[in-house]
Amino acid sequence: MSEAKDISVIIPSRNRKDILLRCLSLYREQVLDPKRFEVILIDDGSDTPIKTFVDPRLYPFHIHLVRQEALGPAAARNAGISLAQGRIFLFSGDDIFPDTELLQGHLEAHTLHHPDPSIAILGLIEWPADLEVNALMEYVTTEGEQQFAFRGLVDGQEVDYKRFYSSNISLKKEYIQGTGELFSMNFSEAAFEDTEFGYRLERLHRLKIIFDSRLRAFHWHPMDLASFYCRQFKAGQMAVVLDRMHPDIFDEETKILLRKTDFPVSQNIPQCFLEHYQEIRRMLGLFLERAEMLEMMKKVERHFLNEVLLFGFSSGASDYFQKSLSHVQ
Repeated sequence: MSEAKDISVIIPSRNRKDILLRCLSLYREQVLDPKRFEVILIDDGSDTPIKTFVDPRLYPFHIHLVRQEALGPAAARNAGISLAQGRIFLFSGDDIFPDTELLQGHLEAHTLHHPDPSIAILGLIEWPADLEVNALMEYVTTEGEQQFAFRGLVDGQEVDYKRFYSSNISLKKEYIQGTGELFSMNFSEAAFEDTEFGYRLERLHRLKIIFDSRLRAFHWHPMDLASFYCRQFKAGQMAVVLDRMHPDIFDEETKILLRKTDFPVSQNIPQCFLEHYQEIRRMLGLFLERAEMLEMMKKVERHFLNEVLLFGFSSGASDYFQKSLSHVQ
């Protein structure tokens, strides 16, 4: 067992060798003394075991590397919680690249500014400067809010469980252990498992989440319409799980959507959507010199993205709902 640390960074990982190695390399650059933190790295059933390319002895900070069968991020984080020795737990991801002052900032936020055990600290998540951000990536992190919703937040603002983003959020060990709560194993995919965990902590254990934009991390995850559609399909499936666990979370309109049995199921994006989007992008190119027409086409694009992603979400929800009914029968 490793000696106690100030911070334990809990990172699930599966089949992302190059990204993970880059992520770990950035923890070398932390201004916080490497003796004061550890990285709990959970290999969630990678095809090539992480231990074959990550040698903990080559890093100045302690790495506790464990492997489990592919059970998903909820189970992986629970394994990390059981192993972590730090006074502060920072939940992050293998595609989340830390700013050099991230760990120092989380530590100071807890010890100097928010010592109350029930207060969690949420940092900012941005796109890296060297990653090309396309229209979809911009949309889902701003107007669409399918990814991270930081628009309009100010430093020191208290936010609710819906912003329990397990990519850059820290909690005190004594609080987590005192609640006895863990991430729910009902979630097999990386969607809503952190929301549900935050919901229980807020409703049952008076969790407060404070936002601090100075604690920056960068999400290295290129996306296109086809890949994010698949992400939304899985989100729809897990939304059904969340609704069944906590029927008071979603409004009535969403509940109706989550309980449809006649919505067409399409796990991969229909080809017609991709063809329509290619035409929209072509039209945008034609109007580069005409500001009014360009802005109109951008509105069309945003509306189209919203409808396609909603279709993917609804399709996943219908798929999960129908399969669960067949199991009951």
